[in-house]
Amino acid sequence: MEASVADRATGRRTGSERAKRVLLEMVALVTIGSLAGLLWRCANPIETTAASTAVACTAPAEPSPSRVTISPIEATGLAADPGVVFVDARTRVEFVAGHLAGAINVPPSDREAFGHALPALRAARIIVSYCAAAAECSCADDLAGQLTAAGMRDVRILEGGIQAWLEAGYAAEAGGCSL
Repeated sequence: MEASVADRATGRRTGSERAKRVLLEMVALVTIGSLAGLLWRCANPIETTAASTAVACTAPAEPSPSRVTISPIEATGLAADPGVVFVDARTRVEFVAGHLAGAINVPPSDREAFGHALPALRAARIIVSYCAAAAECSCADDLAGQLTAAGMRDVRILEGGIQAWLEAGYAAEAGGCSL
């Protein structure tokens, strides 16, 4: 006990006091980090533009005659190829809920997302566009048209969209993209 009193008098801490101090500092850091994360999320909500919710995938009035489709089985064969990029044409909320592994999100009416994605898309050898619809989807078709108009040479549309992909038992992931 005398050593403990002497340690306190000189400002030295015992092992248990140091452990308590470290624990309190860790709790403080976690709390500050959590608060910072909450503040950031409030300032940057998932859905940042009205355009990303304005488009609903529906059947196109007339499918594009030059449109090239790819089946889920053909697409899964391309999934591991680093020269292939999958582009999800659904809203940001739908994308975050679940998408093809490694896909990027570019809703057709979101010009900002389109601009951010262009460098990665220009580097791709093959681009596969998809949406949610099991039948024809105007979102994937519109995006494929925009990509072709922007100079992309090999743009394909996933037949049946993400629904056909999932029904075939292929993998998907949730969360945002890393562009």
